[in-house]
Amino acid sequence: MATLLQTKAEELTAKRKALKELFDTYPDLDVPADKSEGFAADVKRRNDELCDLGAAYDELREQDRIAAENRKALEDLERPVRTVPHAGGRADTGQDAPQRKTLGELFIESKAFKEYSQGAHRGPIVDVPVETKTLFSEGAGFTPQAIRTGQVILQQPKLADIIPGTTTTMTAVVYMLETLYTNAAAETAEGGLYPEAALQYTEQSSPVRKISVFLPVTDEQLADVAGMQDRLNNRLMLMLRQRLDSQLIAGNGTAPNLTGILNTAGILTQAKGTDPNVDAFYKAIVKLQSVGFVEPDAGLLHPIDWQNIRLLRTADGIYLFGYPGDPGMDRLWGLPVVKSVYVTQGTGIVGDFTGYTELAYKAGVEFEVSNSHNDFFAKGQLAIRAQFRVAFVILRPSALASVTGL
Repeated sequence: MATLLQTKAEELTAKRKALKELFDTYPDLDVPADKSEGFAADVKRRNDELCDLGAAYDELREQDRIAAENRKALEDLERPVRTVPHAGGRADTGQDAPQRKTLGELFIESKAFKEYSQGAHRGPIVDVPVETKTLFSEGAGFTPQAIRTGQVILQQPKLADIIPGTTTTMTAVVYMLETLYTNAAAETAEGGLYPEAALQYTEQSSPVRKISVFLPVTDEQLADVAGMQDRLNNRLMLMLRQRLDSQLIAGNGTAPNLTGILNTAGILTQAKGTDPNVDAFYKAIVKLQSVGFVEPDAGLLHPIDWQNIRLLRTADGIYLFGYPGDPGMDRLWGLPVVKSVYVTQGTGIVGDFTGYTELAYKAGVEFEVSNSHNDFFAKGQLAIRAQFRVAFVILRPSALASVTGL
């Protein structure tokens, strides 16, 4: 698998260089009118090839990852099964773990909601020390109706989806960062002195940070159980994930913030200068290959920066990345492009996210519900809060690069 992956990577690199040479023929896209149509068609054909090849490369990497996970799972299964006590004294007998439930399902099945719906009107008492901004009521929320579809259309954040996720039981993830790598390997004569290499590692720690949200809800809104379950599944989770995306990109590292990619020391930087945007993006890819010694697997751009690239045209108006009626091609130089409003406009990010970044979650999403906040009991309101704790680990900063001045 590794050999096939390497072959695909080399093929990707060769085709990217060929497309770059084509662009270099007309640095300012000042294509003569008699060659404009042919140039645009050639660019589109080459970029389509890169898109297909990039998708094949991503699929191979995913297969390689699954194979590695399967090998590890087999090794774990072949070890003797130990009896591990759970909280409450129940032992782990090796049976399959229960299927993970959604936030809304957990809330609906919770003791807090069951007691509330049966007339107790009281869940676990949690004092939420924040001011209420907008009450989620019939007036400001959803007007009750007899039938409502369960379809919810959302624009989900995507950066967290391309970063591998793990779990941790610690309050921080401690890892070793390679801070010095000197390759002195060389041909050596018989009896000659061996050249001395150097490696140096520094212990790093990424603290687990909490991301949370609080939502006030009226009794009337909770009367429609299915509707509330949909709202919890989609809206609260979306709020948490949107904030996580923002932190992964631009968190300043000062508690309780995560340290985002753009504020991580040691990432590579490629300035646009006088280059076209697509050239600057490609140079960042090459810098990652030649300086970071990684094969990048994705890029991030602000939607407006992607718009400027997607709408590139020749002097006589032919779109370089396909006509408006063509299917969207969210790839550049073969890499999938994640569009995120949390990337500063004018700055892009390219990197090997699969190989050198990690999200370590401490448990899953947790929620609590109470009517004891402020005067909620008297007003027939509940406070619902959701949170998760996570650490963001960048194993090698030089596996990521920012592209500035777009």
